Amino acid sequence: MKPSGDEISVRSSWVNQDLILAYALPYLVYVALGEILGRFAAREVVYLIRLVVVSGLVYWAFRWYVPVTGPKNMFVSLIYGIIFGVLGLVLWCALCAPFVRGTGGDIWSEKAFAVRFFTAGFLVPVFEEWLMRGFVFRLALQWYQRVRQGKAQAFFHVLEKENIARVTPGDWSLPAMLISSLIFALGHGAHGVTNMGLALYVLYSGHWEFW
Repeated sequence: MKPSGDEISVRSSWVNQDLILAYALPYLVYVALGEILGRFAAREVVYLIRLVVVSGLVYWAFRWYVPVTGPKNMFVSLIYGIIFGVLGLVLWCALCAPFVRGTGGDIWSEKAFAVRFFTAGFLVPVFEEWLMRGFVFRLALQWYQRVRQGKAQAFFHVLEKENIARVTPGDWSLPAMLISSLIFALGHGAHGVTNMGLALYVLYSGHWEFW
């Protein structure tokens, strides 16, 4: 959905520190609900609550998010996403196999499987990508650009004076990629194609230990 002129005007008045809550809250709530409810509630209940609550937070925060645009054709980007999603699935299973082979795993009920499949495939990638690629990557890119310019206290300048919406789609730097990838790895919770592919793999292969 293309933002209106008024929305663009308001967006340009924000600075990065104003955006932290909107980008981080869905992720933090998703993790917290899993940690808290997982101690006493059934799996399907935990994922259903996560789905409803976090979807509501994403809807609330949407007006703060940068538009999902890029220099490449959307169809080409989709193909790349599918290819790398499948590669992620293969890599995940290959890396986990030495540690889980033969250990088995709890078989999920149909309801629990369905709600996790939908949540992991359609909700988690949305708030994770906006947080990691929409905010963290762009913030790291702006910080690196200001460091190269010799800006004093570059991080605080970017946080308090700049807006990630001003980053040109397609701009990148190796440090920004490494920083955002490292932060993502530290708080990993997989993506759409990988998550759904993994779900189907464990369902039909019976290797629930991978999930």
